[in-house]
Amino acid sequence: MKLIQTGRVMIVFPVVHIMNYSQAERQANIALSSGADGVFFIHHGILGDALTLRLAKDFKALHPSKTIGVNLLSMDAAEAVKSAFEAGINDIWVDHAGVHSEKGEPALLQFLAGMAKAHNLNIHAGVAFKYQRHEPMPGAAVKMATEHNLIPVTSGSGTGVAADVDKIATMAKAANGNLGVASGLTVENIEQYRPHVNYAFVATGVSVNDYEFDEEKLCQFIEVAHK
Repeated sequence: MKLIQTGRVMIVFPVVHIMNYSQAERQANIALSSGADGVFFIHHGILGDALTLRLAKDFKALHPSKTIGVNLLSMDAAEAVKSAFEAGINDIWVDHAGVHSEKGEPALLQFLAGMAKAHNLNIHAGVAFKYQRHEPMPGAAVKMATEHNLIPVTSGSGTGVAADVDKIATMAKAANGNLGVASGLTVENIEQYRPHVNYAFVATGVSVNDYEFDEEKLCQFIEVAHK
């Protein structure tokens, strides 16, 4: 698992929501030309994961120094990690990774931990994440994730909803700063999170619609996050 030194410079991953290949290709190029550290591809259609992997493979070949990742929504966590690895993609984001302070899934966690360690995968795992069962002890859940070679990523209560800064600070302390946030980030609020968070997964706050970035906002966001 790749550990980024904690500090005040955030790693920015714009999330490309895929409508079709040409649209996603265009948006990913905008993100990278704007100074992003990489991109994550995601498709919300039932049969979209093959296209997601194809785009990720193509962009990884073109930009080997960048982080090119996927979130494969039609697959469970184990299948997603295996499929990404087999496609040559080392950066995977899974919403449901079996991380929960009271109801963790030991078998799944052991599998993910083994894959991350054996193949040097960077698995970003949902912790106290939107649309999942309530997490009463986010700090304990973060420790569970990190003990299993996972990089915790959290969110607000819904898409586009900013996460509570106190919650983020608590989780970041448990993660030694190696924490991602994946909802509600904007040019206006990114300064609040920058002292605590290494990874910013951003889409809604820097977009004009579900499938197109606002290039000016995205450039501003990256500039502030990279200070």
